[in-house]
Amino acid sequence: MKRGAALALMIATAAVVVMAAMAAAETELAAQPAKASASVNCRDTGAVYISGFDDTPQAVYAKRLGSSKKFLVAGEWSKAEEFYHFASEEAIFLNSNKTAYTVYVGSRSYSVTCPAFVFSCRIINVSLDSCYKRGDQFTGALYAYNFKLGVNQSLRFEKPFLLTYKVITDGRKELVHGPEILSPEFRNISVSVVRKIGYNKFLLRWNTTRNITRFSAQYHECATDKYNFYDSAACSDKPACSADSECLEDESCEDGACIKLRCGECAYIENHACKQYECCGNSDCGEDSYCALNRCLKLACLEDEGITDHACQKLQCAPDEKAENGSCVKLQCAEDELAGGNKCSKLKCAENEKPQNHECMQLKCGFLQKAEKHGCVSIFSGLFRKGK
Repeated sequence: MKRGAALALMIATAAVVVMAAMAAAETELAAQPAKASASVNCRDTGAVYISGFDDTPQAVYAKRLGSSKKFLVAGEWSKAEEFYHFASEEAIFLNSNKTAYTVYVGSRSYSVTCPAFVFSCRIINVSLDSCYKRGDQFTGALYAYNFKLGVNQSLRFEKPFLLTYKVITDGRKELVHGPEILSPEFRNISVSVVRKIGYNKFLLRWNTTRNITRFSAQYHECATDKYNFYDSAACSDKPACSADSECLEDESCEDGACIKLRCGECAYIENHACKQYECCGNSDCGEDSYCALNRCLKLACLEDEGITDHACQKLQCAPDEKAENGSCVKLQCAEDELAGGNKCSKLKCAENEKPQNHECMQLKCGFLQKAEKHGCVSIFSGLFRKGK
C-alpha cells in the first residue's frame, strides 16, 4: 500500500510539473510578437507598393491574370525597423479598368487588383519653346512629349491646367496662374492644344498690355521629387509673318509669328512642315521587310531561309521535311524511298525483302517459291531456264 501511494504521488507531481512547463511555454509564445506578413497594394498612379516584407529584398516581377508572361517591376527597396518596403516606379500598371495581377518576390507571390490608371507625374515631360507678344496678346508655347509604353503605344499629357505658370512683367513683378495660387491680373488665360506625332503643343494666350520678360511652367505636387519639373524661357519678339515662306526652313508661320518646328522622333522638316519618315526601325515595317535609311525594304531570303524578326534566318526543318519557298514542307517520298536528312533516299533492302510503305519488309513466299531480287519466284524457274 505504501509503495502504491508513493507511485501515485510521483505521477501526480510529474503531471503538475509538465502542466507548469506547458503554461510557461504558452506565456513565452504569447509574449513574442507575431511575424507580420507583407501587404501589397496598387494605386491609380500605376505604381505598386509592398510593405512589411521580412526577407532579403529581391527583384520584383509581376504578371497580369490570364497571361503567362512576367515583367520586371522597376522600383526601390527601403528598410524601416526590421521590415523592408518596396515602391515601384509610377505608370507601370496601366489599365483602363480594374485588373488583377500576381506580384512575385523571389519564391513568394501575392495577388493584387490594380485600379484603373488615372494620372502619374511620370508622364509629365514638358519643355517651354518660346514666349512672345503680338500687339496686346501674350503667347507661351509648351511641348508635352508623349510617354512611351512600348513600340507602338504611348500616353499623352492632356492636363495643362495642372501646371503652375508664372510671368515676370514690368518692374520684375511676378504673376502666377496655378491650381492653388492665382494672381487676379493673370486669371483670364486660355490654353489650346495642337496634337502632333510624338507630342502635344500647348499655346497659352493672355490678353495684356504689360511687357513680359520671362515665362515659366512648373509642377511640384509629385510624391516623388524626381518627377517634379521646372522650365523657363526668356521672352523675345518673334519675326512677324503672313506666310511660311517668310520664315526660316525649320520654322512655320503661326498666329502671325515664325515659330520653330518641333518634329517627332521619326520625322524630318520639309517646306516648313514636319514630314513622317517611312520607318525609323524594323518594327515600323511589315514582317517581310526591314528598315534601312528610313525606308522599308523587302527581304530577299534564300530557298532554305525563313523570316524571323524582320531578318532572314536559316530554316531548321525536321529530318522528314525540306525547305521550299521559305518554309518547311513534308517530303513526299516514293514507296521505295525513306525520308531523312531533309531528302528522300532509296531503300537498300536485302534479297529476301521488298520496299513497302517506306521500309523493307520480309518477303512471305508461298509453297515451292523462293525470294529472289526482292520478289518471290518459283523454285523451278532457274531449272527451266537452264534447260532451254
